[in-house]
Amino acid sequence: MARERLPEASSPPPPRDPPTGPLDERQLVAAILQRDRKATARFVAEYTDAVYTYVRHRLAPRGDAVEDVVQEVFLAALGSLSQFAGTSGLRSWLLGIARHKVEDYYRRLLREPEAIDVADE
Repeated sequence: MARERLPEASSPPPPRDPPTGPLDERQLVAAILQRDRKATARFVAEYTDAVYTYVRHRLAPRGDAVEDVVQEVFLAALGSLSQFAGTSGLRSWLLGIARHKVEDYYRRLLREPEAIDVADE
């Protein structure tokens, strides 16, 4: 019985997508803290949908403020990323920040006097 010969692999298998577990999140945070622009772009791209959806739901029907609050969330997150302990996932951490930013938004609304529309007589 002749043995069938397997073709030799001339090239390595294609790379797989990077893992998205806790270790990967820590590596992402470390890269961002080292001012890696690609890591920062990946961070924003990966979590924008979740944060946007959360904020949009919480601010409904005030859709005009959603993008501003989402931007505040990411600015706050990037400013305090060195404090990320890794005890929860980045998504949960970001949604916690989003919750606080939504609360801040509503507090500002309560402090601002409401404009009164006075018609000319």
